[in-house]
Amino acid sequence: MQWFVNNREVIKGLSINTGTTAVPEYTEMCTTTEITFGTDLEQQDFYVFCDAIQRSIITGVAMNIETTVKLDINNKSIQTLVGMIHTLLAQGSIAQFNNQTVQFELLTGVQEGALTYTKYTVPCCLNFSELGGSAEDASEFSLTIAITGKGTVVSG
Repeated sequence: MQWFVNNREVIKGLSINTGTTAVPEYTEMCTTTEITFGTDLEQQDFYVFCDAIQRSIITGVAMNIETTVKLDINNKSIQTLVGMIHTLLAQGSIAQFNNQTVQFELLTGVQEGALTYTKYTVPCCLNFSELGGSAEDASEFSLTIAITGKGTVVSG
């Protein structure tokens, strides 16, 4: 049997840490587009002695998550992001966008007719754009999450 899923079912439950590092509390954001998981592989090319065939090896990867987020000011994660923007404007500080953590669920498979997911927590940097924008009723902004390290699987 073939089981096709739509793009919104691949990654779900995108949440940022609205607590502290010591006591994290993840609050889910309302995304208005599919959540895109992108990779940019770094590759090194080389030639073997006396061989004219070029070979390549993957030596690194940059990973990011991109989405459009609904600007629901009642949502604690949105309040946290807006607070970070206020800090940027008032103090000129950018450190609050570094060393963040996010959680999301990535599609694992299907079991007995139900989709299964694995939940990850990953360290990241947050990058927003198009806050406000020209569309009066859009009430959304673009969010790019640059994953900066190894994630951990959340059990339970």
